[in-house]
Amino acid sequence: MESHPSFLVTSTFFLFLLWLAKTYKQAKAKGVVHNDKLPPGPWKLPLIGNLHRSTSRGRHTSTSHSSKSSPQVWTFNAPSTGITRKQKVWLIIISCHQAHGSFPNREPSSTSRGRHTSTPHPSKSSPQIWTFDAPSTGEISAMVVSSPDMVKEIMKTHDLNFVQRPQLLCPHIIADGSTNISFSPYGDYWRQIRKLCTAELFSAKRVQSFSFIREDEVAKLIRSIQLCACEGSQVNVSKTVFSLASTIASRAAFGKKSEHEDQLLGLLKQGVELTGGFDIADLFPSKKPIHFITGMKAKLEDMHKELDKILENIISEHRSKSNHGKGEAGEDFVDVLLRLQQSGSLEIPFTINNVKAIIWADRFAAGSDTSATVLEWVMSELMRNPRVMKKAQAEIREALRGKETICESDVHGLMYMKSVIKESMRLHPPAPLLLPRECREGCKIGGYEIPIKTKVIVNAWALGRDPKYWNDAEKFIPERFDGTSYDFKGNSLEYIPFGAGRRMCPGILLGLANIELPLAALLYHFDWELPNGIKPEELDMTEAFGAAVARKNTIFDTNTLSSHFLQLNNSIEDLSRLLMANL
Repeated sequence: MESHPSFLVTSTFFLFLLWLAKTYKQAKAKGVVHNDKLPPGPWKLPLIGNLHRSTSRGRHTSTSHSSKSSPQVWTFNAPSTGITRKQKVWLIIISCHQAHGSFPNREPSSTSRGRHTSTPHPSKSSPQIWTFDAPSTGEISAMVVSSPDMVKEIMKTHDLNFVQRPQLLCPHIIADGSTNISFSPYGDYWRQIRKLCTAELFSAKRVQSFSFIREDEVAKLIRSIQLCACEGSQVNVSKTVFSLASTIASRAAFGKKSEHEDQLLGLLKQGVELTGGFDIADLFPSKKPIHFITGMKAKLEDMHKELDKILENIISEHRSKSNHGKGEAGEDFVDVLLRLQQSGSLEIPFTINNVKAIIWADRFAAGSDTSATVLEWVMSELMRNPRVMKKAQAEIREALRGKETICESDVHGLMYMKSVIKESMRLHPPAPLLLPRECREGCKIGGYEIPIKTKVIVNAWALGRDPKYWNDAEKFIPERFDGTSYDFKGNSLEYIPFGAGRRMCPGILLGLANIELPLAALLYHFDWELPNGIKPEELDMTEAFGAAVARKNTIFDTNTLSSHFLQLNNSIEDLSRLLMANL
């Protein structure tokens, strides 16, 4: 007699519940299920705890909107992720700000963002800590923090106790045992790699050495948009900025626009899709069968094999090419890492697998995704706020006074544009939930007991919208940064888009360089308008859980809002003649 499918499903589910109940009983016997001294949290269901809360809307918002009595630290169980706009940005260029002489070329991308909106939104009367209880197994406990006072305790007062990263499946597989700077466990290896990054990879001197790449790619971008305008074709801003960011990252990392770039972008998209969802395996790390049931481990291992082949080819090319007379000033990121790996100058074992992990996770993936995300959100906010757009354009055009192209040296004095970027990153931080930390030893935060191994996630999105620290917190007002001491170095804990403390992002200078020049060029050369008479307040700013970050994909056709057209200050015919004269 054949078993009915519904009977098999019911039986499997029943056995799973029995297993959870057994695990719960064991945890309760050990006294790890409940502790009155733990931070408060939302009500939870038996066995699964708060798991049902981490599968709906963005995690950054679902832990942010609450009543006046809601606390500002929660504990729960959910891996962090990024978010992206649900719709790609399509705009009309209604006029081109023509610099005298010929015009500077380039093609098209997407972005990312995530779960930050699910931590309680702070209010003046809110308590200071929330805890989202882990599933009742007690295996993983996580705390989401959205109060600057609590962030100070974690990232300043007790920074050394919260400097550890939790072990997560994805970086463990993709980054060769989490040996990249972002997820490396705290210890001698992390300290040496951190020093390597600040002194060699992301120093001001190294960032400046790549300025010619940024200037070249931005000039191509501008020429490409102008050519599209002459043809009356569409310009997908989302795709364009991601393509720009990925090409800059590729040339800086590999010395040229890599022939493997499309493959790497495909893997980046795949990685975001895999890690952007909810993975129960990270909540039950000791239950190895779950890794196989979900299929996540197998998918990540397949992705890693493909990635490893590509990186091996790139490294082999660098080893075989002559580097004589090039000097350190002409090195790309792979050159730098290979030099250090071969010299044995580091105080730790530094293998070729470690080199691959840093190249992929800390340079290419992070460099492509973050910059494009910020650029997309800045352009979106400017389209919603025409007053700010005009003011930023006026500053840039006054400073450049008809220059044909923009150099990085032209950007340094554009203070209002820098405030626009800061304000956009306040409302839309590139990582709304900062990478998780782990409590190394039990301690007290805000009077609450924080158990050892607790995963701590800081909600940068909620911090940037806290009405206690920001007037009209939901409004886009770049002037709020005029004459203030706010920077990206984590000194003001209500504003930490790049984190703070020992685990702060080491690539701030590089990230800002990849944002400022492209933005200045887009605002200098073009006037932008929404298509089909859409009003600024009607622009959809919805954030989507998970992200598609492919450079070229038919998904962008389905997300089209409208066509863009470019009109020159004089006429399209003038531009056509100008372009033909330069061919």
